[in-house]
Amino acid sequence: MRNFVNRLRSDRGDADPVMTVVSVGISTILTTAIAAALSVIVLVGSGFVTSANLRGNVQQAQQLWSTTMQNASSVTIYGTTKVVAYAYPDSRPGTYQTTDQDQTCAKTTWLAAAGTVTATVERWSNVDCDRTNTTATPTSSVTAASIAGVSTVSVSAENAGHRDLHFDATGAEIGLTSTNAATKSTNTYPGAAQVADAEWKSTKPKAVNLTGKATTLAGTVNLDWQGTTSLRPAITTVSVDEGLYFTPMTPVRFSLGSVTTTPVTTTLAGVSGIPASAVAVAMNVEVASPSANLYAHVTPGGTTYDIAQVWAKSGVNGSQYATVELSGGKVQTMVNTGSATMYLDVSGYYSKDSTASTYFPQTATRAATASLTTAYKAVALSGVPSTATAVAVNVHVVNPSGTGYIRVEANGATDVGVAQQYFTASTDTSNLITMGVTNGALQAKLSTGTASAYFDVVGYYAKSTAGATYVPVDMSRPWSGTLSTTKTQLPLADTAGLPTNAAAVLGNLYLTTITNTGYVRVNPGVNDTTVYAQRPVVASTNVSTPVQSLLTDGQVNLKASAGTLKGYFDVSGYFQPAG
Repeated sequence: MRNFVNRLRSDRGDADPVMTVVSVGISTILTTAIAAALSVIVLVGSGFVTSANLRGNVQQAQQLWSTTMQNASSVTIYGTTKVVAYAYPDSRPGTYQTTDQDQTCAKTTWLAAAGTVTATVERWSNVDCDRTNTTATPTSSVTAASIAGVSTVSVSAENAGHRDLHFDATGAEIGLTSTNAATKSTNTYPGAAQVADAEWKSTKPKAVNLTGKATTLAGTVNLDWQGTTSLRPAITTVSVDEGLYFTPMTPVRFSLGSVTTTPVTTTLAGVSGIPASAVAVAMNVEVASPSANLYAHVTPGGTTYDIAQVWAKSGVNGSQYATVELSGGKVQTMVNTGSATMYLDVSGYYSKDSTASTYFPQTATRAATASLTTAYKAVALSGVPSTATAVAVNVHVVNPSGTGYIRVEANGATDVGVAQQYFTASTDTSNLITMGVTNGALQAKLSTGTASAYFDVVGYYAKSTAGATYVPVDMSRPWSGTLSTTKTQLPLADTAGLPTNAAAVLGNLYLTTITNTGYVRVNPGVNDTTVYAQRPVVASTNVSTPVQSLLTDGQVNLKASAGTLKGYFDVSGYFQPAG
């Protein structure tokens, strides 16, 4: 088993103050809990409310305040009179909602204005609650609380270090850096024994409180509402010695036969050259003769995650690369509907063998362009050193003359008859694969016809102590939203199990509701490398693609070449730098 030590994962820092999302463990009864609290509370006038009614309504509003904060995925405070809280159920690791479920996402706006405190709750289905689109139209909106006759209302907050926070009218935290006596934080640092440094410096509110008075002819009730969020730096278990090393191998095929919606486990460790010590495998997943439009998932043995790793149209073969952690030496396979014949072509494995290879991620670079036929052609990859043992490369097949597949192997290797990517005539496609290399070169050929191919390298492996090692994590979905021709930034550090210093991320991007034929790019940080087409897409179809991207400032960005589409980003691991 892995040896773990506690390591502080610091706060993600400021992002869009309206749509900032912090992955937190949201209660599985979020929808029920909030719905139960959302009876409309209206207090109007001053002569028609008894003392008992006044206190009862205030207590109900106070409970709603507490529930709002408890279930929030993000909280933004504007000055001292407005609070906006978002709740996204799928920000809970392991909770996947790729189908339309109405009313599952909520935005609650608390506002103190004109002598009234109101709470407005807007809801969306999980398909439409887009964290990057602030203009999405909600499917419902209700005034959940309205308390009239209020005065001296003020919202205050403190972080996980019990330090008072102050926010300006735009929602930006100013107290931690302010020199203005009226707005600067005043708490004195209690020392490392009581408060971690990241907690002390966090701009995320842990406690959000509202104070004031509600006065009617029936009397006065003091408002002293306290709310506690989960938005704070988390002390989590991150291994200091769990980094894994990669060993490439001649691809070996595991034939699974017909796979249905019933999960099937397959032992890989200790079989066909994969050692019993293997912790994760890198492999191409092939779906043949699908009986319906479906997607397949491959997960650690005995675990089920709704990850669309391979999307296939009825009767059309499909394949995609995946890196999957083993559980008990096994993986689990299934499809979401119908059936398909499946093959797993393993081309490498990760283990604790420190004599194997480490990873050197890089910004995507077009390392080669080749005209391919049915005969093997050597493909020298520019920038890949001769000492490299393997390469992570996006292979983009352009305008194939027929329907078939491409094979890619280390240059000079014996043809073992496995397909890295299927394609249909005249339709571009791509697959990001991890494959052994010989003196910095691959060999590639088509099963039929001709096509051009682009080879875009995102990193290479070498036997060196200077590279990054792989750390698998429980699969989680840190982001879903709408992509367009404008870059969408995905801050990933300190979420989905990734530490602040993660060098690269490994996961899966599922794309649906595609309006235009084109492609989607994944790039590190704010970089926009135009030569790198992560995945060609076709209007009105679904597709999924592996992602193995360098992280810059803990981020990647996504961008479509045309139109819009929905995206779901699922993380399965990261690469940690040496040391």
